[in-house]
Amino acid sequence: MRPHEFAKEIGVLVETLRRWDRTGKLKAKRTPSNHRYYTEEDLAQAKGLKPISDERLIKVYCRVSSQKQKNELANQS
Repeated sequence: MRPHEFAKEIGVLVETLRRWDRTGKLKAKRTPSNHRYYTEEDLAQAKGLKPISDERLIKVYCRVSSQKQKNELANQS
């Protein structure tokens, strides 16, 4: 599997794959011409490395400085 296909399959950027290869977290296989590729075994390993989720944690900060500004809290949401 080519790097861009593999990255799409596991939900990361190609740059993430490059970094994982450099750091040894998930080594890419190499063709004789030194192009990177990945196997089904790599896919299974990668799915165990980082959970893929579309849900993201969103934090919201709202502040009311005084009682007079309490009505402005509704505008901050």
